[in-house]
Amino acid sequence: SSLQQYVADTDNAALRELLRDCGGRCCAFNNRAGGAEWDAQAGDLLALVQQMLGGDLSTHYTNKLYSQATQLLGCNDMDFEEKCKRLAEQV
Repeated sequence: SSLQQYVADTDNAALRELLRDCGGRCCAFNNRAGGAEWDAQAGDLLALVQQMLGGDLSTHYTNKLYSQATQLLGCNDMDFEEKCKRLAEQV
């Protein structure tokens, strides 16, 4: 069955809610893949992200934003949700 059908049929309410919050978009990868299969999956993911962003990655992912995110993730004085909130405010 399809990934979307699997998620729709699951009893995991949090997973269904996450999928709903993402506009029904999801993708799956073989975590046990290696070598050429892993490379192909990574390439597919990057192509999907670039397609979703309209082909221009520079407007969404910058070195400055990356630096801010890594700084926030390194902070041990707040939980992950608070870190995400602060990064969203900066964006």
